Amino acid sequence: MTDPILTIAAFVAGALILLVAEICVPSLGLFAMGALACLAGAIYYAFLIGPLWGTLALILTLVGLPAYLYLFVKKLPTSFLGRMLTLKADTKPAGEGTPEAGGFSSLVGQIALAETDLRPSGAIRIEGRRLVATAEAGYIKRGAKVEIIKTGMNVVVRQVAPPPEEEPETT
Repeated sequence: MTDPILTIAAFVAGALILLVAEICVPSLGLFAMGALACLAGAIYYAFLIGPLWGTLALILTLVGLPAYLYLFVKKLPTSFLGRMLTLKADTKPAGEGTPEAGGFSSLVGQIALAETDLRPSGAIRIEGRRLVATAEAGYIKRGAKVEIIKTGMNVVVRQVAPPPEEEPETT
């Protein structure tokens, strides 16, 4: 029969490894339950040695487990494993994720043609390109002339006031 101290050490080591796996891998608590089972086994074997050892193992588990989890979660982001698991800060300049958005800024103030109804979103045609646009307010009919007033992630347009209609002269 193996030495009970080695068995207890193996159970505790297994519990610590399973707790690390629980934090790093989404297992819906299966690794955590395995870790708790390992700790219960370690406490059981400690009680087989004697009541003093069992009580000591129980107290150490109740104090050590929360301390271990706190320190692990606190130190994880700065560790090698934590750097591999966490997202990095975005190092790209603004607008690089949507490279075409930078080209839209030159269109502000230009007149385009509403290719579809804009209610409030639709398509416009400018310089031979079809762009998705959003009406600043209201509904714009297909074929209406629109002015591009703002660009960014999307193009915002405003309908150009149609020339006043002349009343037909009656003679």
